[in-house]
Amino acid sequence: MKKENFFFVVDNFFKQDYFEKLKNKVIQQNYLPRTVDYEGDSQKLYHHIPLDTKDSHCQHTYKTIKKQFNHEINFDNMYVQSFFFLSFGHETPNIHQDSCMFNCMIYIQGENLLQNGTSFYIKDKDEQFVLHSVLGFQENRAVLFDGSIYHASSQYMNASNPRYIMTNFIWSKND
Repeated sequence: MKKENFFFVVDNFFKQDYFEKLKNKVIQQNYLPRTVDYEGDSQKLYHHIPLDTKDSHCQHTYKTIKKQFNHEINFDNMYVQSFFFLSFGHETPNIHQDSCMFNCMIYIQGENLLQNGTSFYIKDKDEQFVLHSVLGFQENRAVLFDGSIYHASSQYMNASNPRYIMTNFIWSKND
């Protein structure tokens, strides 16, 4: 089921005891800088770890996604690619779309700031990006959104700090 131009937010996504275990795992990882350029922007500010979807943390996350967003996600007809990301403040937004049907981003660790969250954009009549909304960072917050929505880390804003997130890109098996 494809719905366009939406995002849903759930605070306290995981039960607190599980969230603390996941957070400890996330911050103890060795993050490598992304060395690939996307649309000419250096990705050295973004560090990531690809995850094994059969890992117990991924499986628990997928079950929680289905539980929290069950009216949107049916894993029988979908597949997922998951990553842990560590990102830092930067000067300009890296506005992009994801090639997936859905993105379920979970904020793991960072300072609870608007500037550590995610910015969502629309294009105006002149095809220029216009900031539409900003979702602030809050630990254990999940946002599920249509991958075609233009978005960027809000860490280009002045007061941002490093943040850890888990991103789950979800595709239809029919794509």
